[in-house]
Amino acid sequence: MKCIIIANGEINDYPYHRRYIDEGDCIICADGGGRHALAMGLKPDYLMGDFDSLAPDLLEELKSLDNPPKLVKFPSEKDKSDSQLAVEFAMTLNPDTIIIMGGTGSRLDHTLATITLLAMYPDVNIHVVDDTNDLYLTTDRAVIKGKPGDEVSILPLTPVVKGVTTKGLKWPLVNKTIEMGRSLGISNVLLENEAEFTLTEGKLLVLRSVD
Repeated sequence: MKCIIIANGEINDYPYHRRYIDEGDCIICADGGGRHALAMGLKPDYLMGDFDSLAPDLLEELKSLDNPPKLVKFPSEKDKSDSQLAVEFAMTLNPDTIIIMGGTGSRLDHTLATITLLAMYPDVNIHVVDDTNDLYLTTDRAVIKGKPGDEVSILPLTPVVKGVTTKGLKWPLVNKTIEMGRSLGISNVLLENEAEFTLTEGKLLVLRSVD
């Protein structure tokens, strides 16, 4: 099973995001993410948050749907973001994959908080997607799929990542050590429809970008 978490960040290309969603996926809206679900014609399974970022008329529209979403309400004063609470809730459903959309945008604090969620749960297959990026974290091996010419970048989410080896990229790496802050893994290019990354130590953020 796949869980789709729709947060309240920026989503402009709704048809592109719909391609990540299959029939039978569990759809969890984090508060204002409910507006994106309505815009995509989706019926969420769960609507979570303190509902401070979802317009009252849209909340009523969601509640009036056939098979309306289950409401999971949180207090307005809390020490976790709606997105983190949604991820923690999704994990109780034992999904194979969690996809977060609407988790990025002009609010850099929210964007970084979403990305660092990946480092908090390194054993969970979580992807963060937006209009131009698909990113996730690996601690051992990963395969990223796309098309030739897509840009791929890798960034350490720990002070040091060791033993980094790549295959299927224009500029390969072989058993490299990458320190946080170095740009060695930025803006590589897919040669075929997929590339492979392996590492021996650390947490590595893998990003595929399409302009």
